[in-house]
Amino acid sequence: MATPDPQARLTTSEFRKIELQSPADMQHLLSVARRAARDKIDAAFPPSAAPKDGEDDGVRRRVEELVEGYILDTFRGVREGASVNGVDLTGELSVRGLDGVGEGVGEVEYESLDTKLKERIATLEKQKETLTEKVADLRRQVPQQAAEGFIERWKKEDEAFEADMQRRDEAVESTTGAFKVGDLKRLDEVQATWETGTTGLVELKTDLTETVAKMERARGVVEEFEKR
Repeated sequence: MATPDPQARLTTSEFRKIELQSPADMQHLLSVARRAARDKIDAAFPPSAAPKDGEDDGVRRRVEELVEGYILDTFRGVREGASVNGVDLTGELSVRGLDGVGEGVGEVEYESLDTKLKERIATLEKQKETLTEKVADLRRQVPQQAAEGFIERWKKEDEAFEADMQRRDEAVESTTGAFKVGDLKRLDEVQATWETGTTGLVELKTDLTETVAKMERARGVVEEFEKR
């Protein structure tokens, strides 16, 4: 059985790269390292001990240059073992301050996490979800409530209309009753007079018919005499 070559195993083995979400993650780590280095330099070279005449502190400046160079070399080496969503940082992606991009403009500093702000955001998110649920409920309930309200108003208006019509009918009936004619006095005499007048008209019609007939006969006799 052949013995595997340790050197070959060492060269063929691959270490998993550090996965980053964006180049900004590397920039954040770079800013943290620079901030920590600046704090150490301030502790070793207090700003209060700087020259009073405004001259440049050559020693501090030299230390800052050396520390900055060390940090850049370190992160450039780390960049070889990192990737952003599977894309190597040594390819098309660039990191501000490591590839000459953004140098001299000022480093990016990230504010520390504000727990109160985080809690506030969580509270607002819960309120948003609650309001969204209320809006969904209103979209389901409001049309039905509006329809029921319309039907209820329609019924009330119809009842009011019917009641008003009934009151008007009652008012008309009461007004008509005030003009009712009572019992006629001398009804018998009126009926007798009516019957007498009717009988007289019938007799007059008969007499008139007979008179017309007599006149026709007389006219005929006169015409006969005239012809002779």
